[in-house]
Amino acid sequence: MPELPEVESVRKSLSLCLPNKTIQSITMHYPKIIIYPPLRVKTVSKNITSDFCQMFQNEIFKTIHRRAKNLIFEFYSGKTILAHLKMTGQFLFYNDLQHLVEDKHTHLIFNLNQGFLVYRDVRKFGYLIGFKSLEACYNHACFEKIGLEPFDKKFTLKYLKQQLSNTNSVLKSVLLQQKFVVGCGNIYCDEICFKSKVLPNRKCNTLLDFEIEAIYKNIKQILQKAIDFNGTSFSDYVNSDGQRGEFIAFLKVYGKHGQPCPTCQHTLQKTTINTRTTTFCEYCQK
Repeated sequence: MPELPEVESVRKSLSLCLPNKTIQSITMHYPKIIIYPPLRVKTVSKNITSDFCQMFQNEIFKTIHRRAKNLIFEFYSGKTILAHLKMTGQFLFYNDLQHLVEDKHTHLIFNLNQGFLVYRDVRKFGYLIGFKSLEACYNHACFEKIGLEPFDKKFTLKYLKQQLSNTNSVLKSVLLQQKFVVGCGNIYCDEICFKSKVLPNRKCNTLLDFEIEAIYKNIKQILQKAIDFNGTSFSDYVNSDGQRGEFIAFLKVYGKHGQPCPTCQHTLQKTTINTRTTTFCEYCQK
């Protein structure tokens, strides 16, 4: 599943090609990816499909935002599209018809005045929602219970200490919930815990100040480095240029259980936290 670094990499690549381009028409192959707030519609009528297409026809892209793992396309009119890639969603940009690639997993095509924006999704779990304004988008229920962005000025060491000291839940579970800070998905939780020398199943209210300081520092450093290297690709993830993430070369523990620890050479162990396979070193992490 694309996590914050992957979604941010998609946003950055789209920001280079979409602004000031106009949607001339929309080709819809799988209408169920369109959600009308607040829930996915089980039976999608032709009216719902045509309403979405008509709503954004002739709209001009202004900018692309990201909030947590959501992409937010803002148009000059104020209208907005929220998109969540879920497990296998992809946005791909093509300059011309000659290079446009379509297959059975191509569900939506924005036909632009210059080029094509394609939404592709093998598992079909991703979705798009149309809003009449950016404010309405940010007021959507999906944003109600998520925490601060890791690079927000409000995300301070003091803030993290306060949040973690008040919960007896295990560390990785708290980070995965996105309740206090967003962006720490399964891959990056394992890496953050390992670099911070803290076991992922430690109760948060047992963490010492120096351990929280390490966690705070490594949340920022690891997520930023992953963004710098275009995220992590294992299977489906690519940015809008079709480029795969290169951060996989820097992973220390994620997905490497049974292999030697890169620090002490003892065998990396695995457990399950929140149904997620979790890799750790029982010697280096406390």
